[in-house]
Amino acid sequence: MDDSLLESLEAGVLTLTLNRPARRNALDEALITRLHRRLAAAGEDGAVRTVVLTGAGGAFSSGADLKEAATTLTGDLIERAYNPAIRAIRRMPKPVIAAVDGVATGYGASSRSPPTFASRRSGRASRSSSHAWGSPSTAVRVGSCPGWWGSAPTSSR
Repeated sequence: MDDSLLESLEAGVLTLTLNRPARRNALDEALITRLHRRLAAAGEDGAVRTVVLTGAGGAFSSGADLKEAATTLTGDLIERAYNPAIRAIRRMPKPVIAAVDGVATGYGASSRSPPTFASRRSGRASRSSSHAWGSPSTAVRVGSCPGWWGSAPTSSR
C-alpha cells in the first residue's frame, strides 16, 4: 500500500499529509496524482468542510522529485499530473490551508502551485520554515529555472 499521502478527517477538517520524509516530501507522479484525486473528492464530500495540507518529517515539500524529473518530467506529465492538482485546489469550494513547517521550495512553494499557495485562501508557516522558502538561487543550484516547476494556468475556476 502506498502511504505517501496520509489523511485524517476530524470534525470536518480533512488533513492531507505529504509523507515522503526521506525525500523531503518531494512530489513524484504517484504522490501528485493521489493528491489530485483526493482533493477532487474532498470538494464533493459533504463531510469535509476544510482541507489542511501539510508535510511529514520536518519538511513541507522540496518540490518536484528531481530524481524522477530527470527522466520523466515532461510537459505531458505536468499537464497530466501536476496541473490537475493545482486546478483541484483552485476549484475547491472549501477553504484550503497549507500548514508549512520546514522546507517549502520549488513546486512545493511556487505562487501558483500545490500545495502551498494555489488556493489563495490561507496558509500558515511555522518559525522553522521562515528561512526555508525556495529562491532563484536554489533553482540555480539544482539546475532548474526559477518558477518553472510551479507554472500553471492562472484561471481559478
